[in-house]
Amino acid sequence: AVLAWVITAPLPLWTSITDGGWSFLAGGIVLYALYNHKRLRLVVWAAMTFLCDFVLVFLQVRGLPDFAFSQMFTAYYEWLGVFAVIGMALYNGQRGSGHKQLFYWFYPAHIYLLYGASCLVYTLTR
Repeated sequence: AVLAWVITAPLPLWTSITDGGWSFLAGGIVLYALYNHKRLRLVVWAAMTFLCDFVLVFLQVRGLPDFAFSQMFTAYYEWLGVFAVIGMALYNGQRGSGHKQLFYWFYPAHIYLLYGASCLVYTLTR
C-alpha cells in the first residue's frame, strides 16, 4: 500500500504524459539512431511527434461528448513539440558552457514544483 501511494500520489504519472511515455522513449532511440543524419532526424522527429501526440490523441478523444477541435491546442497540446525541430535545426553540435549539474537539479525540481502547484490549485479550486 505504501509503494502504491508513493507511485501514484506524490509523483507525476509518468506513463500518462509525454515525458517518459513510450513515444518519448522511442523518440530518443530514433534520435540516437539517426545521429549522423540531421535532416532525416528532424523529419522523423516531427513525424513521430505529430503522429503520436496529435493523430493518436485526436483519434482517442474525438468521440468524447464535450470534445471540440480547439482542445487540441489547449488541453491536448503535447503535439506542439513538433516545433522542437526549430531548435534542433539551429543546434551547432557544440557542447555548452558546462552547467551539467544545473540541469540534473533544475529539471526534476521544476517538475515537482509545477506538479505541487497544480495539486494546490486543483485543491483550492475544487
